[in-house]
Amino acid sequence: MERDQLVKKMRPEPKGRLLKTGEDEKFNYNVLLPILEMQREIVREIFAEYVNEDHSGFAGMPVDRKILFAANKVNNDVPLKKILQGVVIGNLTRAEYKQYVSSRDILEPRLTAGLVRVISDSFIG
Repeated sequence: MERDQLVKKMRPEPKGRLLKTGEDEKFNYNVLLPILEMQREIVREIFAEYVNEDHSGFAGMPVDRKILFAANKVNNDVPLKKILQGVVIGNLTRAEYKQYVSSRDILEPRLTAGLVRVISDSFIG
């Protein structure tokens, strides 16, 4: 089986209904969100390792501060951001990657927001 077929076969089905129908919304809903769901545990593990290595006061923070901390680090710590994005981008097909690159200005912020959501959800329970 070809890599692109395997990559698509591993993804969970999108949940809910897509209300907006622009190409970027479709890509986010049909591609990025399922990959984020599939990679949820590794994204959380990477962030936990990042926190354990460099940020000893994190464990004692209240949940709202943890969420702000995570959002700040994912958005502003470039090496961390690139590693986390790579966990998702590495699961794109070749055609999906080309589409992602062509709409990077729109899709990268959505991907980053999705990464923050996945990490933040782990603090809430």
